[in-house]
Amino acid sequence: MEPNLRLYPNKHITKNGQLFSLGENNKWKELSVRVHPITGYRQFIFRNKGELVGRYAHHLVLEAHCRPKKRGEFAVFKNRDKTDIRIENLQWLSKKEYEKRQIKNIKNWWKQVISAKILRPVPLNIGEKHHHAKLTNAQAVNIFNSQKNKSLLSRKFNVSRDTITRIKKRKSWKRATRNCQNS
Repeated sequence: MEPNLRLYPNKHITKNGQLFSLGENNKWKELSVRVHPITGYRQFIFRNKGELVGRYAHHLVLEAHCRPKKRGEFAVFKNRDKTDIRIENLQWLSKKEYEKRQIKNIKNWWKQVISAKILRPVPLNIGEKHHHAKLTNAQAVNIFNSQKNKSLLSRKFNVSRDTITRIKKRKSWKRATRNCQNS
């Protein structure tokens, strides 16, 4: 086994994503892989020249067995499985190719969502159906049509003066008062 990572001497990564380090007595020792808790990518953490280094396993496999990463390129999984880091499943893509692939993924995902009827329209709890509503639709219409003082209306319906103002200006309770004429 020969070192095959140019940036990390004494390291060798296989085509299946196993990372080995040349230790004391010139013996190869396999390094453990960890799964990043947020991204889900497999990651190696090791020391290089005394510093702690963390690298994604799929990047190391591509750099060792394909070619080094060029500026603006992305590493992608052909089968979209982040845990499958075999060289056959990995490739470098330019930004344009990557964006094209992402758009295709989104379109396919929406097709699956629509066909499976996963997303259903959620009924809006607005107006008197809202769990915090203090007024009914009829009361909102009464407030909108009323010529009385805002302070008097706020005491009568047990709401703030601002609520009365918002109803009068059609900033709230729009659906209840949409058929009412401005006075």
